[in-house]
This record gives sequence, C-alpha cells and structure tokens, in this order.
Amino acid sequence: MPDPATAVLTWLISGEQSDPFAWLAELTRRPWWHSEAACRSHGPAAFIIGKGANAATMDRARAICSKCPVTVQCLDYALADPDTVGIWAGTTGRQRRQMRSELVA
Repeated sequence: MPDPATAVLTWLISGEQSDPFAWLAELTRRPWWHSEAACRSHGPAAFIIGKGANAATMDRARAICSKCPVTVQCLDYALADPDTVGIWAGTTGRQRRQMRSELVA
C-alpha cells in the first residue's frame, strides 16, 4: 500500500477529477484482517524482500506467516493485486505470478 504522500502524488499525476481526499481515504483503508495479521508486530522491512535476498531473511518472514491466522485472506489480497511486493502469506512474488498463471489456464 503506498504511503499517503505517494498516493497524493499519484493522484495529481493521473489527472483524475475525483476528490483527492476521498481517493486517499480509500487507499489507506485497511481490510479487517490486517489487525489480526501476525506481521503487524514485525514491520514491513521483514517482508519486503528484494532480489538477491538471502534464504535466512525469507525463512524468517515465512516462519512468521506460518503462525498467522489470516493467511487465506492475505494470499487472496496478494493474488488480486499483481503489484504487491515481498512476502505475503508465505509466498514470494514469483510464486504468486505462477499461481495467477495457473488460475488463468
């Protein structure tokens, strides 16, 4: 999810005529399951995994996900948005792209 400054900048660049405050509010509204997610106490840095990340970093993120009560909702969310990056429901971006291609086939 973009930070508010990025969201406003994106809105300004897009040229949309809608109300920017309503658009920003919609962007920052979190689904109910976010409050239940195990990752909330670890911060995004533990889950935003870049290219070349080491296995230990990915294993730590996946270990947190393995104990999470909302992995189904998390994975649904990540599969619905191809722009999600990092570990979601214990999956990498590459794994989710594969899942999406299998759903389409």
